[in-house]
Amino acid sequence: MMSETVPSCPGTFLIKKYKNYYDLDIKVSVLSTVAGIYGVVWRFTDMFNYYALEISGNPKFIRCVKVVGGKYTEVAKLDG
Repeated sequence: MMSETVPSCPGTFLIKKYKNYYDLDIKVSVLSTVAGIYGVVWRFTDMFNYYALEISGNPKFIRCVKVVGGKYTEVAKLDG
């Protein structure tokens, strides 16, 4: 498990506020034409407090991360 400060990398967020979801299934289709990490963020409070599922094509991995108070912690990772 890794723990560091929040990575400083550009990105785009879609934030859905004032909604409560329970037992949610999400299906996401992505076509990435550039190297980088993409994914889904949930329980977003601000840029320093959220959870994310991150997917990378090069190097290939999927990981779940938790960011609390700006501290970035890898919860689980699948290399592939």
